Amino acid sequence: MLFIFNGRVHLVEGSVLWASIGATIYCSVNDGATWSKKFKLDIAVKDRLYSLTRLSRRLFRKDVNHIIRMNDDYLAIVGFGFVYFYCTSSNQISNYYKIFGSRPLSVCVFNNILVYGEYKSNVKRSPINLIGVDRYAGSKVIYTFKNVRHIHGVHYDRFDNALWVTTGDRDNESTIWKMNSLIEEPVSIVTGSQQSRAVQLLFEKKNVYYGTDTPLEKNYVYSINRSTHKIKKIFYVHSSIFYGCSFNKMHYLASVCEPSDINDI
Repeated sequence: MLFIFNGRVHLVEGSVLWASIGATIYCSVNDGATWSKKFKLDIAVKDRLYSLTRLSRRLFRKDVNHIIRMNDDYLAIVGFGFVYFYCTSSNQISNYYKIFGSRPLSVCVFNNILVYGEYKSNVKRSPINLIGVDRYAGSKVIYTFKNVRHIHGVHYDRFDNALWVTTGDRDNESTIWKMNSLIEEPVSIVTGSQQSRAVQLLFEKKNVYYGTDTPLEKNYVYSINRSTHKIKKIFYVHSSIFYGCSFNKMHYLASVCEPSDINDI
């Protein structure tokens, strides 16, 4: 009998998968063959209504956006305007903190701190914050960008034990930044054009890879040499790239449907 799980998978840890349907968190320990309900987030009544169907969750952006491993005992769950810290051994939420701004496009864990960037329309180009969330101490601003529209991505680099940040959208705002700690200012690695406008980064020992995210020019996949910071164009893609992952020594990048006068799809 074919079993279809109509959930959204956020985290894969070997054969263990973590997923959500609305505000309910599920876990599978056998590669998704069967699923068990773990708990339901305590959310506002209106959010429960908005999250009843897949269409309403997408329309009102009322959903779980990210589940990420903090350590052996804790997961961080990002959604419904909050960051929840969930203890897997006790099956309980220990702490939760309100998100700055709207839902972040990406999150990562850097030196035991959950990191995300503010992502909002920001037409007036008001300051945009990079946020760190400690399970015990709560949220604080790590750094404030005053020359960007919003933060696209935050990514942990295990090779250098560093944090990389991607921002956009105008040429001067489109930058790939690097931070070796949470107490220093970001260093600009690649900047100045739509070809430095990125969301996702993927890492190797010698190179960093990204695909561009622009409706204004043709999109390409690039590599950044860690030593020289020189970029190399690898190949053309038909539309903006938002997503990616690395698995079994392979890198995967996914384009999205973002039609424009330049993009084919």
